[in-house]
Amino acid sequence: MSPASLRHGAGALIVGNLALVVFALLGTAAVRAGLPVPPVNFERLAGVVAQISILLGVLAALALMVASQGLRPALFLLGSSTLVGGGSEWLSLTTGLPFGRYSYTALLGPMLWGGLPALIPLAWFTLCASALLLGHRLVDRPVLVVAGAALLVTLHDLVLDPAMTTGLAAWQWHDGGAYYGIPLTNFLAWSAVSALIVAVFGLFHRNWRPDVAPHALQLYLVQGLLPAGLALVYGRGGASVLWALGVGVLWVSLRRARPGGENL
Repeated sequence: MSPASLRHGAGALIVGNLALVVFALLGTAAVRAGLPVPPVNFERLAGVVAQISILLGVLAALALMVASQGLRPALFLLGSSTLVGGGSEWLSLTTGLPFGRYSYTALLGPMLWGGLPALIPLAWFTLCASALLLGHRLVDRPVLVVAGAALLVTLHDLVLDPAMTTGLAAWQWHDGGAYYGIPLTNFLAWSAVSALIVAVFGLFHRNWRPDVAPHALQLYLVQGLLPAGLALVYGRGGASVLWALGVGVLWVSLRRARPGGENL
């Protein structure tokens, strides 16, 4: 497939994901408000929606990486982010390091060994791919790309964790913490793990091809919209506001950073 076809396909996946997110948020808000809803197993439906959203994000990220950088770099990032991100989660689930002590519920589907949902390692690829594409839009120096991408991934978790540990929780923290019951060391670990993934990619793929298409930003925003909306619905709006402020800074930075920002 041509890069244009891949970007078109990624765009369609992102739009489909956005529709799914809007459906999920409207449904959650209706249930929370006590409005009449169809007689369905809401917990099961929420799990299916979350799983489909993850898969749509993975496919969109893969299409964008292939269109921008080629098949081999895309598959390398898919493999390395899955192994490093998934491996760090498995390590934390079994030892408490590096993120802290937590465990997943059944919401996100089938589990791998150690209680890790099979989709979670793939979700690391979506985040790192979109953050890497955006990082290269913002800065040129490799060390700054790594730092910028890690910051974007961590910004996502600042709203993801509060949203997914309340209501129909996808995981639960065992020792509590200062930020909505989440230990601050978790966010330091997110920064370190995502920085490692991006740095390893940069070591093996130095010939980055600039891509000014808006899809990476769209993917990043849609992936963050669901947890931002859920956090707001479940009374954790501070996390939603923090995410929105970070996205605002990202938007302004992208428009100022490089030619093509006017196409955002």
